[in-house]
Amino acid sequence: MIIVLCGMIVLGMVGISLHEAKTLPWDARILTGRGPLYVPFRLVVVPAFGAILYGIFVATVSGASHRSRQPLAIAVLFFVILALTQLWTIKAARSSRSSD
Repeated sequence: MIIVLCGMIVLGMVGISLHEAKTLPWDARILTGRGPLYVPFRLVVVPAFGAILYGIFVATVSGASHRSRQPLAIAVLFFVILALTQLWTIKAARSSRSSD
């Protein structure tokens, strides 16, 4: 059940990236601590990172017998935080674009 939930979060991130790739302009940027970051790069990297981590998570969970649900809950929380980071990036890009 937890594996399916994390997989759905990653698929949702990919779907959001595909949708936003069509709607956001290619020159949209967000400001980071080290300067501007182009959003198309972030739209690809964050879901790819989530997919890689999901593969590691599935391989780890399928090979181990867990008696506690705490590590699984932490993994779900991590995927939720990753998805919220992606949504924050899109929101920041939209607001910076409208202020130009």
